[in-house]
Amino acid sequence: MKLIEYDRFQQIDDNTKNAIMEWWEPEPFDTMLSTITGEVFQYSPTGKYDHKKIKEECIPLLTMQHLVDFIQWKSGERISICGGPVWVVEGEIHIGFQAKRYEDELLLGLLECAKQYCNREY
Repeated sequence: MKLIEYDRFQQIDDNTKNAIMEWWEPEPFDTMLSTITGEVFQYSPTGKYDHKKIKEECIPLLTMQHLVDFIQWKSGERISICGGPVWVVEGEIHIGFQAKRYEDELLLGLLECAKQYCNREY
């Protein structure tokens, strides 16, 4: 499974990061990184981190499904993803991008779409 790694997450603008952190609620088996220890782990409600500590001290390593769910939460509408050699995410904002390797480019395209939703002017 492809993930948005910590370094890429740190490169996105603060507005998008803050919106993702507001939206994100840790679910069992979410992969995350502790900003305190640098440990990458999968969340378990019975593990050593409690929910409050997770929200304060961890960054989610986002999957494609996380990004789709976030975009739908942020936009307030369902989106569709149409593929070809060109992927298009359709909703209020339409974004198209080339995808040679399905998982890599689709993941980054969804991140780009999320950034556009977070930074649009109303």
